[in-house]
Amino acid sequence: MAQPLVSDRPATQRAVAKSQPSFHLPALDGLRGLAALAAVTFHYLHGPAAALVAFAWFNDFLACTPIAIDTFFILSGFLIGSILLRYRESPNYYKTFYLRRAHRILPVYYAWLGVYFAFFLFAKGWGLHAAGSHSAIFTFAACILFFQNFIYTIIESSYIAAPIWTLAVEEHFYLLSPVLVRNLSRRALARVLLGVVVVVPLIRGAITKLGHGRDWSSFAVELWTICRADALALGMIVAVIWSVPAGQKWVRDRYKFYWPGILVFTALSFLCVWVSHARIPHTFVLTAIWTRTFMEFSCLSLILLVLARPDSLSARVLASKVMREFGRISYCLYLVHWGILWILVRFVLHTRFGVRLGAETVAIMAAFAISCGVSQLSWKYFEARLVERGRRFAY
Repeated sequence: MAQPLVSDRPATQRAVAKSQPSFHLPALDGLRGLAALAAVTFHYLHGPAAALVAFAWFNDFLACTPIAIDTFFILSGFLIGSILLRYRESPNYYKTFYLRRAHRILPVYYAWLGVYFAFFLFAKGWGLHAAGSHSAIFTFAACILFFQNFIYTIIESSYIAAPIWTLAVEEHFYLLSPVLVRNLSRRALARVLLGVVVVVPLIRGAITKLGHGRDWSSFAVELWTICRADALALGMIVAVIWSVPAGQKWVRDRYKFYWPGILVFTALSFLCVWVSHARIPHTFVLTAIWTRTFMEFSCLSLILLVLARPDSLSARVLASKVMREFGRISYCLYLVHWGILWILVRFVLHTRFGVRLGAETVAIMAAFAISCGVSQLSWKYFEARLVERGRRFAY
């Protein structure tokens, strides 16, 4: 039976939740949209980057900026952490959180999986690779149950499936974070999260050392949940700080450090990428430890900048109607954009990425338009209704 719109929890608990500092800012919606556009750009330049060095270096630089994929994880850590902290005493804490997340994430994800499964079953030999030695049942189970990010042959089997590894990381975060927030004090939670931020880079270094540069270790460092947990932890640390007025003041008082932080950490992460490409001896483990960390701190600096000065020019641009609209459709846009481009290049142009750059440029523009259109329709007729339905479950 659906939970009533009005919670039956005591009025004092509802009053406490409402008195908590708000974590929502329009600029954060725009930042999510900008990060989605950066991911689209990065993937759409995959073909040109394979053919031209200039595009390859541009993509490397884009991955080092504060609008890289880590922005999604840090934002998720902040927003989800803020929600959990706000309602940690609710009697409906777990039930409402998971029901709302299920309405927001699962239907669109499984709909896109249906497209992937159709190609997997009926279009092999048309540019879609079998997922290693795994059976179709195992491949489908991995995607449905969210452990596909541990199996690189699944992620590499199709450009349709390539982006879905981030969903697995997110779902693992949703399983663990509510338990931590519910059962730990704010101080203990902050200590655990700081420990994650310190330990995870060392884990990336250890995996790189054990793998000796093999494909599996490079994949693990990029996609395994344990190797991405520090970005989510950073976002939750900001949520803990932002959850009290004194913490908000602390963030605002350090505004002058955020722009230098963006510049310095972006430069350091790009330097690490250059060192990695140059294959300088005895640097592989160090770059595995620090490259991702510097990228994350670049993203973190931008998020702190937006939180500290929502009236700044950068925050106002992010809060514009256009950027917030991209933020609203960012989930579907991120899921479908690369697969739609692949479908155009493979079945309309009958070629591969990076072979016919002129025709591929036209395909990129068409794919972007189609992806935006599909995402708009998905939001209007599918996602918005599901989100509204999820809100019927009250904390």
